[in-house]
Amino acid sequence: FWATWCPPCREEMPLFTEIQEKYDAQGVQFIGIAIDDPELVQDFSSVYAINFPILTGGMEAIKLANDLGNRFDSLPFTAIFDRQGNGRYIQAGEIDRKTLERELQSLL
Repeated sequence: FWATWCPPCREEMPLFTEIQEKYDAQGVQFIGIAIDDPELVQDFSSVYAINFPILTGGMEAIKLANDLGNRFDSLPFTAIFDRQGNGRYIQAGEIDRKTLERELQSLL
């Protein structure tokens, strides 16, 4: 969960794009859920060559993030699921490479 106006969100995007490419063949799939204006999201995705699907949502996306454990409406908010759709890891705030790769590798 992210927004174009969120500096830590923008910081994560190059990492997510890189990790998506690195683990794509192993079945990892990132999905960005933007809580933002669709036109701004499209422009951002084009400029930064985002290589994974980006969905845009409003209050429904915020509710989904809350349901996943984002109690304070923090952005960015990361949720990692296993192949069966079970939530395995959540983090409010920017995620670092070491944590992201550790959590993904534990699921491969």
